Amino acid sequence: MLVSGQVRAQPGSGAAGSSPAVALAWTGPGPELTCLGEDGLVQAVNEYLGRQAFASGSVELVLQVNVERLPDRMWRAVLELRDRGGTALGSRELASSTDLCSSLNEPLVLAVALMVEGEPEPEPEPAPVEVAPEPEPDRPEPPPALRPQPATSHWALSGNVAVAVEAGLLPAVRPGLELGLELRAASWLSARVSGVGFVPASADLEGRASVRIGLLAGAIALCAGFEPASGVHVALCAGPLYGALFATSSGLEGGRSTQRRLLAGMGGLRVATALAGRWALTLEGRGVVPYRPDRFTYEHEGTKREVFQASELALLAAAGLGVTF
Repeated sequence: MLVSGQVRAQPGSGAAGSSPAVALAWTGPGPELTCLGEDGLVQAVNEYLGRQAFASGSVELVLQVNVERLPDRMWRAVLELRDRGGTALGSRELASSTDLCSSLNEPLVLAVALMVEGEPEPEPEPAPVEVAPEPEPDRPEPPPALRPQPATSHWALSGNVAVAVEAGLLPAVRPGLELGLELRAASWLSARVSGVGFVPASADLEGRASVRIGLLAGAIALCAGFEPASGVHVALCAGPLYGALFATSSGLEGGRSTQRRLLAGMGGLRVATALAGRWALTLEGRGVVPYRPDRFTYEHEGTKREVFQASELALLAAAGLGVTF
């Protein structure tokens, strides 16, 4: 971890009781990209200092924290302390050791805590004398819990619920509901499982007869992603979809319920945009290619007639909310 910058001490800032009132201004992504986020940073600094570190009312200082991803996919945090008039009092810069934002978390908490408490200026060196000066006391090390440690795990689990729409798998465009879980190993690689169900579609037959066809399915996908902007994650996902089409007829002699298995390949684009805290807006569009498009028929007066045949290329779209656990 690389740390650079300087902080000028404020009078009376050496103890918690005399520290000036400081407000936090956060810019950057949150837990959806494994960063602390504003709420997480406030909680961690409060726990480290053993008090409420930031004021919400009248403040004397503002600590601006800006976390951003660099072109080489590493992360940088820039900390600037300013007074009420906007005059810069000090700054620090942190650089991540990996391409995960979480590698900044511990050093960021320590740096913010030091800037809130007020880090004293170094003592001026004594004038040269004939006798050797006494060695300066060693500066205490930070508690082991806040020392930068190599990240041992970068896994992140998130879930989402979305309103889905299909076209081509049922006799009409139908709405549905999708639930999913995504396990992210890195910013560019994740695995996703999901389940989706659609409101049955009705088709009219001869006379007063009709049939209703519904769909329930599950899917597994591998996703390769990238982040074109801060707080935006785009992924290309592909995998199999397996489910069943349910048909229930009425008004037919010998009418019965039946189901057909559906096996298909699926691929498409998924976008997640960070909202407040751990929440994100998710959008997804996928193409579905059935292995064997099902064909539903019925018999009327000794003649077979077609009710519906699934399209060779169907479309699924979904929009909803995601949360990082």
